[in-house]
Amino acid sequence: MTTPTEEGPLGRLIALFVDRAALVWSVAAMIIIAGIYFAPFDFGVFDERSPLSVDAIPDIGENQQIVFAEWPGRSPRDVEDQLTVPLVAELRGMPGSRTVRAVSAFGFASIYVIFTDQTEFYDARARIAERLASLPERTLPEGATARLGPEATGLGQVYWYTLEGRDEDGNAVGGWDLHELRLIQDTLVRYALAAADGVAEVASIGGYVPEILVEPDPDAMRAAGVTLDQLARAVSEASGEVGARTTEINGVEYLIRATGYLTEPGQLEDAHLTHIDGTTLRIGDIAHVSFAPTDRRGALDRGGAEAVGGVVTARYGANPLEAIDNVRAEIAKLGRALPTRTLEDGRQSTVTIVPFYDRTPLIRRTIGTLRTALWQQILITALVVLAMMLHTRSAIAVTAILPLSVAITFIVMKAAGVTANVVALSGIAIAIGTVVDVGIVVTESAIDSLKRNRRSATLGTGNRASGDSAAEDPPPATSTGHVSAVAPISSAAAIVRGTNEVSGAVLTAVTTTVISFLPVFMLTGPEGKLFGPLAFTKTAVIAASVFLALFVLPAIIKMLMAADGTDRRSSITIAACAIAVGAALAIRLNVFAGLALSLWGIVRVIDIYWISTRRPRHAGRLSRWYAHLSIAVLIIATLVLLADDWQPLGVGEGRGSNIAFAATICIGALLFFRAFEFAYPQLLRWVLEHRALFLTLPAAIVVFAATVWLGYPRVFGWLPDSVHATGMGVAARHEFPGLKSEFMPQLDEGSFLYMPTTMPHASLGSALELLSELDRRIESVPEVLFAVGKLGRAETALDPAPVSMIETIIELQPEWRIGEDGRRLRFAVGDDGEFLRDNEGNLIPDRRGKPYRNWRDEMVVAGDIWDEIVARSDVLGLTAAPLLQPISARIVMLQSGIRAPMAVRLQGDRIEDLEEISLEVERILRAHPMVVEDAVSADRPVGKPYIEIHPRPIDLNLHQLSAAAVHRTVQTAIGGRRLGATIDGRNRYDITMRYPRALRDDPNSIAEILIDTPNGTPVRLSE
Repeated sequence: MTTPTEEGPLGRLIALFVDRAALVWSVAAMIIIAGIYFAPFDFGVFDERSPLSVDAIPDIGENQQIVFAEWPGRSPRDVEDQLTVPLVAELRGMPGSRTVRAVSAFGFASIYVIFTDQTEFYDARARIAERLASLPERTLPEGATARLGPEATGLGQVYWYTLEGRDEDGNAVGGWDLHELRLIQDTLVRYALAAADGVAEVASIGGYVPEILVEPDPDAMRAAGVTLDQLARAVSEASGEVGARTTEINGVEYLIRATGYLTEPGQLEDAHLTHIDGTTLRIGDIAHVSFAPTDRRGALDRGGAEAVGGVVTARYGANPLEAIDNVRAEIAKLGRALPTRTLEDGRQSTVTIVPFYDRTPLIRRTIGTLRTALWQQILITALVVLAMMLHTRSAIAVTAILPLSVAITFIVMKAAGVTANVVALSGIAIAIGTVVDVGIVVTESAIDSLKRNRRSATLGTGNRASGDSAAEDPPPATSTGHVSAVAPISSAAAIVRGTNEVSGAVLTAVTTTVISFLPVFMLTGPEGKLFGPLAFTKTAVIAASVFLALFVLPAIIKMLMAADGTDRRSSITIAACAIAVGAALAIRLNVFAGLALSLWGIVRVIDIYWISTRRPRHAGRLSRWYAHLSIAVLIIATLVLLADDWQPLGVGEGRGSNIAFAATICIGALLFFRAFEFAYPQLLRWVLEHRALFLTLPAAIVVFAATVWLGYPRVFGWLPDSVHATGMGVAARHEFPGLKSEFMPQLDEGSFLYMPTTMPHASLGSALELLSELDRRIESVPEVLFAVGKLGRAETALDPAPVSMIETIIELQPEWRIGEDGRRLRFAVGDDGEFLRDNEGNLIPDRRGKPYRNWRDEMVVAGDIWDEIVARSDVLGLTAAPLLQPISARIVMLQSGIRAPMAVRLQGDRIEDLEEISLEVERILRAHPMVVEDAVSADRPVGKPYIEIHPRPIDLNLHQLSAAAVHRTVQTAIGGRRLGATIDGRNRYDITMRYPRALRDDPNSIAEILIDTPNGTPVRLSE
């Protein structure tokens, strides 16, 4: 049937969609398929999808690039003066850059170039790379290097792991030394994981990097008359290989190479050094050569034992969840290549990659929470529409546009590159109310237009639709008692007319909502990055709802409520779908709700076939009775589904209690609004008659709300002091101080980050002992799954931490026993309320049972666990730490460079004065009643002791020495000089020469270091 053309282009477009049902269903099917394909939720429909980029929270850090400069062995003062300052000067003033800040430390400097948000990430990297490539000569001191950091942000560290020896059952059995694990990490694991798609960098941490160490014997050197330079030259020439291109012999081309890599310390000891009186002197005669660990500036500890591990950083713009999945796939492939050895007790120990921080569970919990919220909103919407409209097919029509609107939003997010995180998906949840409003307005208008069209029909015309009470209004009678005989228009035309009547109002209302969010789109900086996705998704959902409400919803209404011959066919189709969906629901999700939905479909079939056909005289009355019964069944089923998913009293309570509570809340609210709907005309009449009196109520509400929000002092500060001094004024000031505010919402990440510090002069060994003790104490808390502490820095530009800084990741037991999909598992319970266990002591799964809580009863929230962790972490030599979580701590440090949610930053000319003032600020803050005393700790920028060697010019001239000769000897003997490298298969070892540790760690021994002089007589450093 062709719908008459409505006035206006919008009416004609609506009529086009209503008349072409095939087009509408094709569009809806494509929306659903594309929405499932791009959705962050995996519905298990497609084997391969292209989901939205998913992360827990938005990256609100600044648009920064890191330049990492290294100058091994140099003090922070030298690094600052000769490396950091020249680089900062050269990197300033680049197009798009806002500021440059830097941190100097022992042996390295991290320089942060902050760009404007309008500068594209890779454009910024290209500009810095060009600037570094064109540095003027001698900008960097000899031996220093500068490189661009990884193409990632500070929030890109998504996966941390350790390497452990485990048996076939996954039990830790050890059997591997730290240097062996580090060698496996650096030569095998790191490269394999770095090849995963979406990974920017894999950095190593912990263990020992082995090297071939040459330790000269000063006495033997003095006796043999060998200098350090001679020994260094002999060591560097002892190992190596060269190539001599090719040669042709008898028409065959041969490659020529001279081999000579020494792979064992003994081979290097046997190498030739010099001849003395016809006797060959070997390197081993005056030096000890062995495998030894290089100096390190970081360590890793797991549960009190040293460990080796790595950190995987996701590439900028990559999907973190997909990157982690790719890393897991690489780990699965790598598992077959990891080495295995047999222990003394006969067990097999295989090197295994064991994650201790994986952002996947947090992302899935975040997405799952919002998925649950959307599902509950759909249930509540269906419940309200059913109860308020008392019309089943209206509820179906209104509810149908909710998933379609969300699906369109996913498509738009994918096209715009918006990440699906807690803020972006919250915009969808917030907009659900507006989507429902638009659907209800259009549906009510279309149904009302259908009713008016039926009233205009003569008696016997039109096809009365059975099954819904709202569709059973009798046609209006004339004054003579006869029904008017005005010819009705078609049902499709009536639906178009009703939709067109409210289209202007709908567009106006939605446009107002969209315009109200335009200022949010104008935000810049961290605010824009945080709230921009929310405004985008909210606007996308609302725009999608308008399109669906005006063009798709009328076609759905036509199918559900048309009054022509298609009514019975469509009703049977709906009933059959309800029976099928109910059966599937009963099998997969909820037995009661599924049976209720199937029962509703059966009731509809009985209504259509049996009552209308076999009982035509009672069809009207019985149909209305069956309509109310079917609505009641659907309401009960929706309540059961909502209660099971919501569980308002907690998962520990019984199912019946949760259903009763949810029913009480929902039915009470619905009855209230029903009563308000009934009393509204009388209330409106009274309000209009007493306007002045009534307006005092909203005015009082506004003043009270402002007092709660801003606080009593700000709202009523203009009152005289005598009023504030009264008892009521004092009480109001105490009760209404104003609402607290926080920029970034705090997520329950399921893990803590404990970040204490030790004194800056603490050595790595002593700090590692403190770290081991701290981790053992933390793991003694029953709710803690494990504690892994990092000391110092990992080998990445993203981690400039000093040795005095500790970062312990504390993974908590989930509050409830959960499955792989993140849902709570249920277990069998006996008559006494205790959980039943099998012969091996394991809980027995039971879908009708109760969830099992992993936490103790006294641990109500995660904050209670933190309090116990702090109480057990009182280790002498470590400061306390504020409550932090891994991601939130990263955000804080990215924004301010401070590892605390609140801090005081001091600036001045002399660092000594700053330390003195910071200690005074620490004392004042600890005395404040609203501050936790143990959580206040001032940084100690001064305190790292120096042993300085000052060459005396007079003595240098006396012994015919230059200052460079003294510096070279000090660097070689104490700091160590790299003399080359050797290759053993995939393993690469640096060859380093320095004095034995016993001579290097004693200031008196340092003073006895011998310096070679031109006349062949060495002199002591103290001379």
